[in-house]
Amino acid sequence: MLVLPTTKDLIKQAKESGKSVRETKKLVQKNKELSKKVTSKLSKDELDNLPIATQDELRGFLESVEKKEYQNAPDVLKIATLNDELKSLLNHNNNANVFITKSTAGHISQNRKGQYNQALRMEEKLEIPQIINEAKTAYTGGGDGFVIPFADKINKDKMNLIVLNSDEKGNFLITTKKVKSILNAKSEEELKSDFESGKINIDEFMKNLKNNAKTHDIENYTISTTLREHYYNPLIAYNKNDKGFRVDFAISEYSEKILTRLEQFLQKDSKKLEKYEWCFSKLIKNIDNIYIPYFDSEMQSERKFYPNFIFWFKNRENGEYKIIFVDPKGLKIEINPRGKIKGFESIYKDKEFLYRDKKIRVYLFYYNKDIIKFYRFEKYKKSSVSNIMSNII
Repeated sequence: MLVLPTTKDLIKQAKESGKSVRETKKLVQKNKELSKKVTSKLSKDELDNLPIATQDELRGFLESVEKKEYQNAPDVLKIATLNDELKSLLNHNNNANVFITKSTAGHISQNRKGQYNQALRMEEKLEIPQIINEAKTAYTGGGDGFVIPFADKINKDKMNLIVLNSDEKGNFLITTKKVKSILNAKSEEELKSDFESGKINIDEFMKNLKNNAKTHDIENYTISTTLREHYYNPLIAYNKNDKGFRVDFAISEYSEKILTRLEQFLQKDSKKLEKYEWCFSKLIKNIDNIYIPYFDSEMQSERKFYPNFIFWFKNRENGEYKIIFVDPKGLKIEINPRGKIKGFESIYKDKEFLYRDKKIRVYLFYYNKDIIKFYRFEKYKKSSVSNIMSNII
């Protein structure tokens, strides 16, 4: 974010450049006027010409907002510009300035974010300009912004996120939050391996084993460590050629139900899956190039069906694969389920594919506990995770 120069600094700069008293007064007056504006009221040239705040200026700005001494803080502070790699990645050809506003600084303050354990420490906030300057890539988040993650050096169970939200002038306003890392918990097998190899002692083993019951967040859903072992949660790089790019990682109510049932299945019947290596992921509309084409009879057009989840199973003995699409929305809510099934059948029904001489079978199931008839397509409707698994193991 940017901060305007102080009057003292401006006068000093004017003297050094040989400007007259009259010219200096005009510069001081213009600077005062600019300091009262926010980015939406500044022209592109004015934004580009604002100097980047020093670390001391950023600290003073954040401390003033934290203490609610708003009169001592400018409305907007410029803290960085995107480097060439990020501009290329995000398809920005012009200067891409990064700002923090007084309003945003209040939103991410300890007073507000602290109550949710999402506040960055002051030293972490002061790292943000350097993190942005050195970032090689950005990732998509659950909203419209781009995310640059960086580590919490004190708490390894946490991760810091810088969220860049673009404005109409091609600049970015940042916000931040601290989230749980879903990557740090270890399975019981990993802990045993660490103990047996001498990496951890018995006390550390027991402590971590207790922590093995931790939960981890996938956006708005909390996933257990057991299920996390199989959840593929990629960070998706922004596609600079897709200007209509949007992402939704959110786990819906319907998806949450099947994840809960899947955890319960693993607690009781995990041995049924021992002969498989397996993982699953949430399919992201407009991002994953994995979908089922179908004809929408209501819209009279070709469309793409993105089931909520995809599962991969690889038989440990023969190396054969099974790919399962699972859509957990209720059939009363689902749009044109029969058209989607017909689209699936036109590609996959009774067919086997080969990958490196290994067979691949593809399945589609609607996870649905509603007691309703699904004429001609009953085999696609499953009322439990056990029903789904019994068809593939």
